[in-house]
Amino acid sequence: MNHRKEIYGPERIPPEARTEVERLLREGKKIEAIKVYRNHTETTLKQAKEAVESVASGMGIKLTTGCLTLLLLFIVWIGFVAAMPLWRRLL
Repeated sequence: MNHRKEIYGPERIPPEARTEVERLLREGKKIEAIKVYRNHTETTLKQAKEAVESVASGMGIKLTTGCLTLLLLFIVWIGFVAAMPLWRRLL
């Protein structure tokens, strides 16, 4: 049985694949969820991304772009630079 569909959208994915996509989204694995979606549908990358984001939205999951991680790294870096004069006195 061919599970591929011509029309994309979260409602067009086979139930077993949707369960897998939802599990991956709960684990924060958006890219893997998009891959699973694309393997079960005939969609472009953009269509699969939009469909997976729609599934996530329906589940109440907010997908981040990684900006928070960059902000946290920047804050840690600032703290490190600010502490350098103290470290030099200790060494």
